[in-house]
Amino acid sequence: WARTEGNPKLLELSVSALATMRPGNQSYFVDSLARKGDIRDYVMNNVYAALTPDEQTMMGALSVFAGAIEREGAEDILAAAGVNNIAPRIDALINKHVVSETDEYLHLHSLVRDYCYHVLNRHERLHYHQLAAEYFEASRNYISAAYHQFEQKAYGTSLNLLAGHSQAIINAGGAGNLLEQLNRFRREELSPEQRVTLDKARGDCHRLRGEYPAAIQAYEAA
Repeated sequence: WARTEGNPKLLELSVSALATMRPGNQSYFVDSLARKGDIRDYVMNNVYAALTPDEQTMMGALSVFAGAIEREGAEDILAAAGVNNIAPRIDALINKHVVSETDEYLHLHSLVRDYCYHVLNRHERLHYHQLAAEYFEASRNYISAAYHQFEQKAYGTSLNLLAGHSQAIINAGGAGNLLEQLNRFRREELSPEQRVTLDKARGDCHRLRGEYPAAIQAYEAA
């Protein structure tokens, strides 16, 4: 408890790792915790290294999600990533405390997610974001699809998804989320035509939220 600085998730992961180690390795693990400057990375490295290659692939794919994802959707994406026997492997990751499940939703603790995302190479990140974007677009979850396109720097595709489906998103009560995603774009990274699209979509969001001065400003910019 002292060496994990009272962090409940690090403590949980440490105990989970210790439970699978031989006594000699347990002593080394605990002693090393006192010497490591970054306890989080040391704990996660030991936990991650103990996973099978398929489990590491699964953790990498799941790490691209900023929040929880439906188990069914996660299984579809993991299948597209080439993982077999997905259901029992998800259960194994839950038993190892690296994945949590609540009401058929899977989620990673931020410490786990950040570490697993960090160890991905550029190709893996782009691949998993693309799989997620395709899944969400097929599910008509355009906000999430656009998020994953943005994360792989496909800014034009992301903006077109948001602007092209802005009315559907707004009608479903997603004006706030739409505006939040639109505000992520940097104008200098867009073409003149894309800037017009961005400002028009922003104007629509502000207008429907009753934020008329901001709407006028956006429309004038367009």
